[in-house]
Amino acid sequence: MIRILPCGTTVLFLLLFATFSARSAAAQDPEVTFYSEGSSLTSGLPGAKHGIFNGVIFDGQQRIVLIRRHHFLTLKFSPGQHVFSASYKGKHPAENSQFPIVLEEGKSYFIRAESESSGVVVLEFEKGRLEQVPCETAHKDAEKASPVNKKDVSPEVAGRMIKGTSLPPCH
Repeated sequence: MIRILPCGTTVLFLLLFATFSARSAAAQDPEVTFYSEGSSLTSGLPGAKHGIFNGVIFDGQQRIVLIRRHHFLTLKFSPGQHVFSASYKGKHPAENSQFPIVLEEGKSYFIRAESESSGVVVLEFEKGRLEQVPCETAHKDAEKASPVNKKDVSPEVAGRMIKGTSLPPCH
């Protein structure tokens, strides 16, 4: 026996199904938390790799966020290959500052932004550096961190922000 639903009920059913399907798909998107900490003791010293980073993070050519020390941002991304990078000047950095990563569905990633220094004390060069760290390390590093200011997030990615007052929990 075939039962035909009234038109309004059918439309409501389809809207609910579409909403549920979209939320299920979005729940599978990888989450990436970027944070900036670094040591003020080593920042700017030639050879140091854990200095303070205050700059811009990119995904390919797409600017994501201006991030400062003691701040973090968590975003949903599409699964697959991404090339993140960190720059002081707000322009896309050189290839040697890029961090390629393959994001997998349903996984969470924690990426620390720091400065790396080279040269000698008189002539020193600094560049942004990204490093994936375990969740526990991120929580220890960023215990004082607070969310970035929404005005520092690129409008193109603001809709993918995951709001919270602390880093996402470890699974």
